[in-house]
Amino acid sequence: MKNFDQDFFKIAVIVDMQEDFMDKEGAALPVPGANEDFIDTMNQYLESLTFENGYVAVVFTADTHNETDYPESAEAKGDEEAGIPGFPPHCYQGTDGFKFAVTPGNVPNDNGTKRFILNKPVFSMWESPKLIVRPYKVEGEMVSVHADRDRDEFFQGFLDAGIVDVDVVGVASDYCVNWAISGLVARGFRVTTYDNLVAGIEKDIYQVVQENFPDKDVQII
Repeated sequence: MKNFDQDFFKIAVIVDMQEDFMDKEGAALPVPGANEDFIDTMNQYLESLTFENGYVAVVFTADTHNETDYPESAEAKGDEEAGIPGFPPHCYQGTDGFKFAVTPGNVPNDNGTKRFILNKPVFSMWESPKLIVRPYKVEGEMVSVHADRDRDEFFQGFLDAGIVDVDVVGVASDYCVNWAISGLVARGFRVTTYDNLVAGIEKDIYQVVQENFPDKDVQII
C-alpha cells in the first residue's frame, strides 16, 4: 500500500447496520433510535465517503449467524458475570434480518474509495481469530471470493501506510460499536464518531466514550 504523509486520508467502519438491529416492527433485536430517520441519515453519510473527502476504504461489518451454531454461542447464553445478557436469535444468514438496512451502494465507487465487508460470528469484530475482509460488490450480498484479506493484516496495512484516522458509526453504541472502537484504539488508530450516526441499547455514545475511552484518542462530533 502506498505511503501517505498527510492526515487527510482515513477509513470508515460501518457497524452492523442490519435489519434485525433496526428500531422497526419485526426486528429480532431492535436498537432504540435506529429508526427510519436514522437510516436515512446514515445513507446520506455513506454518500459523503468519497476519495475527495479523504476516504480510501469503507468497511461494513455484519453480524453473521446460523440456526445450528447460534443457540450454543456466547451471544445466546450471555455472560452474567460481565453483565452481558443473552440475546435472542438474530442476523441468521439468508433471512431478511441479516440484510443491510442501509444502501452500501451509496458509497461512491468510481473515484478511489474501496468498499469491503467483514462478516463476524460474534458482536465484536476483533474477538474471533482469522476473520476475513473481502471486497464488497454491493450486488445483493455478493462479495469477491478471490481477494480475501486477513482482518489484522488488512487494518495494519493502513497503519503502515500512515492512515490512522477512522470513522466508526452504526449500532449499538454499548456493544458492537464500543468493541469496534476498543480494538481500533488498541491498534493505534484515532477514532471519530458522530452522535447522530450511532444508536445504543442502554447507553448512548457519549456515555460509552466517557466510561470506556476517557484517555483515548476518540472524539464525538
